[in-house]
Amino acid sequence: MPITMGFKKPDESPYLMVGIELIIAIAVSLFFLSIAMNNFQALPAQAGMLILMLLCLPLLLIIYWTAGDAKLKPVVLGLIAFFALQTVSGVFWYVLPQVEAASFIYAIPAVVDVAMLLMPLAYLPLLYVLAVAVLTIRYSPSPMLYIILGSSLGAIASVSACLALYIYSNPGSLFSVLIFGYAMIGDLLVTGMCALLLIANFRRVVRYLYGIILVSFFLSFVGDMLGALTGLGIADVTNYSQITYSIMMAFVTLALLLYSMGSVNRVLVDRLNRELYDTRRLVDDLLRHTPDAMCVADVDGKVVRANDQFCRLLGTNQDGIVGSFNIFNDCDRLGSGLCGPAKQLKGGVSTTVHRASAGLEGRLFRVKMFPTYSATGQVSSYMLTFEDVTELEQAVDDLRRAHDELEMRVVQRTAELAETNNALSGEIEERKLAEEMLRTSLAEKDVLLKEVHHRVKNNLQIVTSLLNLQVSDLKDPHDVSIFRESQNRIRSIALVHESIYQSDDLSRVDFGRYAESLTWQLYQTFHGQLNQQVRLTVDAPGVRLDVNKAIPCGLIINELLTGLFSRHAASGQAGEICLTVRESGQGKLALTIRDEQNVGTVTGNPGSITADIVEVLVEQLEGTLSVDQADGITYTIVFDI
Repeated sequence: MPITMGFKKPDESPYLMVGIELIIAIAVSLFFLSIAMNNFQALPAQAGMLILMLLCLPLLLIIYWTAGDAKLKPVVLGLIAFFALQTVSGVFWYVLPQVEAASFIYAIPAVVDVAMLLMPLAYLPLLYVLAVAVLTIRYSPSPMLYIILGSSLGAIASVSACLALYIYSNPGSLFSVLIFGYAMIGDLLVTGMCALLLIANFRRVVRYLYGIILVSFFLSFVGDMLGALTGLGIADVTNYSQITYSIMMAFVTLALLLYSMGSVNRVLVDRLNRELYDTRRLVDDLLRHTPDAMCVADVDGKVVRANDQFCRLLGTNQDGIVGSFNIFNDCDRLGSGLCGPAKQLKGGVSTTVHRASAGLEGRLFRVKMFPTYSATGQVSSYMLTFEDVTELEQAVDDLRRAHDELEMRVVQRTAELAETNNALSGEIEERKLAEEMLRTSLAEKDVLLKEVHHRVKNNLQIVTSLLNLQVSDLKDPHDVSIFRESQNRIRSIALVHESIYQSDDLSRVDFGRYAESLTWQLYQTFHGQLNQQVRLTVDAPGVRLDVNKAIPCGLIINELLTGLFSRHAASGQAGEICLTVRESGQGKLALTIRDEQNVGTVTGNPGSITADIVEVLVEQLEGTLSVDQADGITYTIVFDI
């Protein structure tokens, strides 16, 4: 029976951030190298600029994927288009002309002109999405808005007038001047619209992104203006222009890195909050839909959660229970005879009262009180469950009385038959009637017994589910394994009761089917930890056991197989584990568990829980346990059927 092992994929976020920081460090180092060379037109400076531009693309993609605001996504796409086009423009305009191996490209006419034209064209998608964002915002009249609009329009008009005047006087440099002029106008438009969006979204997280765009394009405007001064021949400030561009790219890259990290953190926090909310809803649904009265109290005994059944039990509502009712101080209101178990519960002892009178109507309940523990092993809360067994107890009492009455009636009829032979025919008919009533009574008893086993199985499943909820809060693998072992023991007992109420024979269990189901459940529990070559076979044909024998046998199988599976998981060894059940003659049964690999004896540690449990169960069966380690390891338990 092969088992596929799964491995958890490691979190790659820290490695991604370290890689991005390393790339930023390389790009900044290239800038410092250019400073040392005193030449910002050199290849290292241009390569550093392109590295930072390319680095902005994955950072913007991260922001796009983690953006919770649908209106922000188009703005991020506009930035991605801007940096992508600027990168292509920079490669063909600045970098490749300095690489001798790429000189053949510039034999093609107008390559540099097309690359220069891409720079102002890169503004168009960004300007479009910003304009849409501005038009969809409702602004309140404000002097600041008018100042921003007036300043932006005035600056654009001034730049346009200066460019037009220069082009009129120097028509030969029309193309290059227009390129820088359009770039400056684009910077002013982006800066003005981002200022408006920043004011409109000042109380939202998105203000940081608009602030990054505002500062970046203001620096870009300064760099373009210095480049225009050089192109116009007014002053040679090329190095200052490149320094401004370098500062802008370093700023925008670092700012986008910090913003993307914050976006990722917000997504993780939102996901954790949703998972916590789902867990709380699960507990609330469990309380709401269970038919039993249940409540959860804190470490001081004050009730923090209760379902409607519990409120009806005490004759009040949620306001009268949650936050005000204390299971320790108000234990007399829970029911008669429950103060003692409540005191034991306060000491950390789980208690079950099988028949307690509680509630305003004095109904009978099976009351369970138990603590729950946190990951540190401290008591975190207390749980109380009240299962209404009034009808069940009444049915048992009625059945007992009916049985007694039937016995008395049979005795009376028998005496009457002995006294008279003349009414033999009538007496026989009456006796048949009495026997029919007896069969009906016994059938009702069978139904009730099946219901009892069914309820026991359901209660054990509830306990298993509660333990499973507790396991989800545990961090220590050792604590988790202890809870899992307890769950397996409870499942082995619940499986016996399930086999009984599903069978026609309420006194004996089909032990072969029970053993197969139990071993399969255990195997599934450990399948993620075992070697793929660990195989399990079960051979128990035609064996039926009394309930009092089946439960100890199931617990012994649970303890021994759990120990063997744990050792196989720890050692990683392959092998075959065989479970056989045979009648050995003279009214005895032999239960054998053999492991062809000797991974160590499960019962060889005196004082361990497994050894103590197996020893007590073997004594309960009045049987014997033998361990053979000659060829692998074999456990044999022999007892009377």
